[in-house]
Amino acid sequence: KGTTTFIGRETTSNGSQLVLMGQGASILIGEDCMFSTGIWVKTSDMHAIVDLASGEMINSDGTNARVQIGTHAWIGQNALVVQSLSIGAGAILGANSFLNRSIPDCALFAGTPARQLREGVTWLRSHRLVSDELEVVRNRLGYRAANE
Repeated sequence: KGTTTFIGRETTSNGSQLVLMGQGASILIGEDCMFSTGIWVKTSDMHAIVDLASGEMINSDGTNARVQIGTHAWIGQNALVVQSLSIGAGAILGANSFLNRSIPDCALFAGTPARQLREGVTWLRSHRLVSDELEVVRNRLGYRAANE
């Protein structure tokens, strides 16, 4: 109830699940993103985790949870993205990763839980370096080399 999903132009997916749970939850995906196979993006844990002594719920029910994925982000095969977080423009999340915190722009994260492996990187749809494609991506991300 009251959930929002937005997928930007030129975004591609080979099989992803977007699961919105919670009042006001949203998943917002920027332009030119690439999703591999078997990806799950969820706004909540889907079940309450309760402290037995106090009877209090200790995880989020997904209310107003927001997953925001920036322009030209790449999510690798079988990745799991959970709860409120953002994935920056040009960022990469490696295959089989579990992400439960935000990723900055142009950073490579991988693992379970995902951790930063590199910064100042992005990806191309080509399987090899293509200068023209790199320039298009740099422009899309607003990237300027240090010597410019």
